[in-house]
Amino acid sequence: RSRAALQSLAALSGRMQRYTESERYLLVALQNELDDGDRLSLTSQLRLIYSNTGRADQALELLEEQAGLIKGSSPRVAILNLIGKEHIAAGRLDKARETLREALSYEDANPIHLEESRKLLKGLVGRQPQ
Repeated sequence: RSRAALQSLAALSGRMQRYTESERYLLVALQNELDDGDRLSLTSQLRLIYSNTGRADQALELLEEQAGLIKGSSPRVAILNLIGKEHIAAGRLDKARETLREALSYEDANPIHLEESRKLLKGLVGRQPQ
């Protein structure tokens, strides 16, 4: 099946709160040859499903796996920001800081993504792990 068709089916299933079907379509779509933008989009959608169904560890595992496949600076910073958010939510603040600092090392990335990295990192100033 084409990536676009699978993504559409996943979106429809998600809107109907049929997360299992949506998850299946997204996982199949991620197996295709994808450009960075499509990979980031599909990964973000699947992350939301995992987060909404109490599977934060699975969301983080997915993000880290897919981050290794993303090469472009801007999509890489965007996915690192998502990883940072997952670490923050789990109380792994040192890991979040490390991830967000890595994101900021991509100076040629989209300024919007870099600003998000800065804001997330700034929000961690003075915070200690729970």
